Amino acid sequence: TISFGEVTKFQGDISLTGLPEIDETVTHLTIKNLITNYADLKEIPVPPFERKQKLNVSPEIQKLGKMRFKGTFTGLYNDFYAYGDFSSDLGKLSSDLSVRHDDVRKKEFYKGKLKSTAFDFGKFFDIPTLGKVTMNADVDGSGLSLEDVAANLNGTINSLELNSYIYKNLEVKGNVAKKIFNGELDISDDNIAFDFIGKVDFTQKLPQLNFTMNLDKANLGALHFVDSLKKTNLSTQVFLDVTGNHIDNLIGEISFDNTVYKQDGELFKMKA
Repeated sequence: TISFGEVTKFQGDISLTGLPEIDETVTHLTIKNLITNYADLKEIPVPPFERKQKLNVSPEIQKLGKMRFKGTFTGLYNDFYAYGDFSSDLGKLSSDLSVRHDDVRKKEFYKGKLKSTAFDFGKFFDIPTLGKVTMNADVDGSGLSLEDVAANLNGTINSLELNSYIYKNLEVKGNVAKKIFNGELDISDDNIAFDFIGKVDFTQKLPQLNFTMNLDKANLGALHFVDSLKKTNLSTQVFLDVTGNHIDNLIGEISFDNTVYKQDGELFKMKA
């Protein structure tokens, strides 16, 4: 049992093989309970200790608040395997990952499985229209800070909060980097069903959308794309290259084919 800093407390078992050569020391760590925060982590000394360097912690970690972890850690201090459950003020994550720090590129590389339970990626990555996400995905990527992250994702998103609506049952395959998603999505939700291929870019004040999509149904009112309490439904094949997040501020090019729009008892058909 070890305690230090403001809140950090560790309970578990640890064995070290290879000391005093810290770069060659293999750690086997069983964590029964670990509690810490950003302020404590950035005060941890790292080898070579004579340089009096501290652990380099991404500023985004501060948004997680008090963090808790239970699981295992095996490997070198800069090349290890981590398995366990992580919880924070932004939600929960479960990892089955190998992680490696590249000293030359000053970046972390990781590969494995990642689960999230109501984790607020919007707050973590400063994307106002994005909220909590529950997912189960294979991940292969690098970088932990917003400017450095680049990862390939392949998995299922059980729920995703976007533009104040919670989307459910998404299949995702693509790349996420610097607030940009580029890949494929399939969704079967109560208010929307489509298959999508293309790019969504959140790097600017308003999102940039560039994709093609076969839209089987979309209740635009429920999805908050139009201000209407009436039941709406849109089905179409669409090519979209626009900037904006609402029908009133969209700028760009939209091409439709086989379009049918319903609003209550009214039916509208349009051909490109």
